[in-house]
Amino acid sequence: MMMAHRIAVPPVDNKPSGKALPFIPAPASDHPENAVDASTCTVYPGLCTEAGEHDDHSNHSNRVLADDGSLILDIGFVSLSGDEPHEIVYLRNEDFEPSQVRAKTAELRRLLDLADAMADELMAARQPQA
Repeated sequence: MMMAHRIAVPPVDNKPSGKALPFIPAPASDHPENAVDASTCTVYPGLCTEAGEHDDHSNHSNRVLADDGSLILDIGFVSLSGDEPHEIVYLRNEDFEPSQVRAKTAELRRLLDLADAMADELMAARQPQA
């Protein structure tokens, strides 16, 4: 028997502190407003956002928006039923087999760390020299 879990994605830090340390989000349990109701799906509890009886599963509710509301990045998954069930995780416009996701997210983390480092250097360059 699968245990039902609640998964929540904390909001994105859109008000950076200007400190050199990266933003560390609060635990998902601190953000119940973003939780997926785990009782909606018995196959992927807490992950699938489909309600009621369903054969195909998905979650398209995870995204980061720019200040103007435009989409920067979205992630989700689709699991299609049938003779040969098929599951994909997508990052924006690219689909991945579940086994491929960690390599791509590691690449994205490195890129985001580079963005933080660039911003830190730019902010430091603006500081008056003592």
